[in-house]
Amino acid sequence: MNSKEIKTTLKEARELIKNKNFSEAIKKCQAVLKTDKDNYMSLILLGACYQDSNKEEATKFLKRALELSKDDDLLPLQGLASCAPAHDLPSVLLKLLKLQPEKCNEIHGKLLDVSSKLDDITELVQLLFQETKLNEKERVTTAWTTLVQILMNNVTIAEENFLEIFEQALAVTSKNTDIPKHLERNHRLISILHKKQKFSDLLAVAIDINEIHPRDTFVLEWLCKLYTDMPDLVEKEMQKPINFYANQLLDINPTSVIGFMAQSIYFYKSGDILSARNLALKVYEIEPKWTKCQLLLYDIYVQLGAFSSAEFIFNLNQNIIPVDLRIIKCLVKQNEKTKGERALILCKELLANEVSSAAKQLEILIWLTK
Repeated sequence: MNSKEIKTTLKEARELIKNKNFSEAIKKCQAVLKTDKDNYMSLILLGACYQDSNKEEATKFLKRALELSKDDDLLPLQGLASCAPAHDLPSVLLKLLKLQPEKCNEIHGKLLDVSSKLDDITELVQLLFQETKLNEKERVTTAWTTLVQILMNNVTIAEENFLEIFEQALAVTSKNTDIPKHLERNHRLISILHKKQKFSDLLAVAIDINEIHPRDTFVLEWLCKLYTDMPDLVEKEMQKPINFYANQLLDINPTSVIGFMAQSIYFYKSGDILSARNLALKVYEIEPKWTKCQLLLYDIYVQLGAFSSAEFIFNLNQNIIPVDLRIIKCLVKQNEKTKGERALILCKELLANEVSSAAKQLEILIWLTK
């Protein structure tokens, strides 16, 4: 078969394919391959013939055509995008994307569909992450959108193998409510940020999400938890007082322990000791073994002059609360012999261990004389 006959045969094969006479078209193409085993167009047409009936055969011919075109030809890639096995599709689709960047939305969407069929998403995640580093805004945006959905559909793998990428994908898409699982994504991001001790980032995310979902208790509880753990940081970086968020939380959950605790600390720092006490007692009724609450109550009782209550809390937490003039004062002020004797013992211990200024030692000595 000479070149003219090959051209005629391939033209006939195209017509047969248009008329869906695939068996005759296959015969024509195979005849051409007997003469020219690397005939590019014959391989492309065979791929088209087998596209619906035998994807494995279609893939075989289209891969050969792709090899002949040095991996950068549109026709075999378009064919392979419809018939290649799932594990081959990520690389096929991204090669196609390089040739058709204007179709980034469509192709990234196909990658998302493919991900559910893969046993291993490693290659797909790495390829998509490379997409996010490009200089094309729309393509980068859809790459992140696709990547975060794939990782959210494979959370365990994402956190075990791709934690840095996962965190970045969640952060970049944090405010995008058009992507599915908006709240779930941000809950996951908050948990990751807490695990990595990125507290300022966590605070910023929680505040942003509260603006979008003001009745989401997960976010409100995290804001209150952050405040109870590090009130100075939160007050420095939060524009609204913690009471704003604690009130939101308590409006939804009137018995929220973390809401009461945040409010108690807020009032204590503001100088409203009575309100702080009342709220701390609510916490204590619900969580009597919570050390943080007990320590707050100790400070409150000392300031209010509730000396026996302060002593009670001190006795519960002797391994945590340092011996200082506060507990000595609480013991002495109760005017009981046994407590005065204990105060004397503690004073002597404190004086023996005290290495600070002479003024501090003098203050202790004064207490010794009482």
